[in-house]
Formats: sequence, C-alpha cells, structure tokens
Amino acid sequence: MDGSNTVIGDYLLGDNFFTTFVELKKPSTPLFGKKGNRSNSWKLSNDLIESVSQILEHKATGLIRLDKQQFIKGEPVNQKAYDSRVILIIGKDLEGT
Repeated sequence: MDGSNTVIGDYLLGDNFFTTFVELKKPSTPLFGKKGNRSNSWKLSNDLIESVSQILEHKATGLIRLDKQQFIKGEPVNQKAYDSRVILIIGKDLEGT
C-alpha cells in the first residue's frame, strides 16, 4: 500500500484470502531486561514490548487499508485480509552467543 504517513512493515505475505504481516528486528535486539521482575520472573525488554505493539499496529492499519481499494503503481491490489496473522522475528537464541 502507499505507506504515506506511516511506518512501513517489513513484509506483507498473502494470497487472495489470507494476509500475514511480518516484522524483522536485528538479532542483537534484547529480549529481556537486565533486572528480573517480582518473584524472580523475567522482565521483557522495552524493545520487545514496542516491537509487539508496532506489528499489531501494522496489522490494524493494514486491515483498514485492505478493506478499501488500493493501488500500487497504478495497479489495483486484490489482496484480502481474513483472520490475519502477525510474525515478529526478533533477538537470537542462546546458542548463538
């Protein structure tokens, strides 16, 4: 879609019926905060929390846009979005450190 006045998501996957919004973050993005929460539980990093919020906003905005006729370079977009999913790829596994 045209992306005017918005943050553009990294990928939009789909066919004529289903759509998946994908957001990629750097492998160095921390998943956890430096200190634990109460009861020694892990504290999620602000980067992770903000990334989840960002991808959910992409989905919400995308669903509104896909409900209206859109054009890319003059060509109509026939993509629909029923029960859309989101994928957030962030951080790295502990084995890769």
